[in-house]
Amino acid sequence: MPRPDNSPHARLERDLAELKLLEIARRFREVLDDAARKGSSMLEVLATLIALEQTGRAQRALERRLREARLPKRKTLTEYNFAFPKRVPKAGIVRFFDGDFIAEHRCAVLIGPTGAGKSHLLTALGYAAGVIGRPKPASEGCPMTQAKPPQTTI
Repeated sequence: MPRPDNSPHARLERDLAELKLLEIARRFREVLDDAARKGSSMLEVLATLIALEQTGRAQRALERRLREARLPKRKTLTEYNFAFPKRVPKAGIVRFFDGDFIAEHRCAVLIGPTGAGKSHLLTALGYAAGVIGRPKPASEGCPMTQAKPPQTTI
């Protein structure tokens, strides 16, 4: 039976895997080599590794939120043609994209004729909410018995 490798690198890799520090486990050798070349301090190495882990986690969380939302093909607000239809209040639409209504547990309701771009805007809003880190909306939607939700007529 082979003996387990107890070298510092092997122990570190096992500990990082157990702690689920995926990005640090993937990149620590590269960071240590770079630090040795530059003469970086241990504090700089640690700060770099933690920053890499935090960035990796944020990216994975974004990807998970967007995957769980099961949104259709990516749409953006910049792709929306505010010139058609003419009555679209751009300021009213744009204010939804800060996501404040989600934090306040309010609803966004877009009302308009077929072809006005309601689905485009709501898909773009879903992607924007994922990017700014808002949790996915509750499955019960916006009950009609609540106070009147903010509306924008398209």
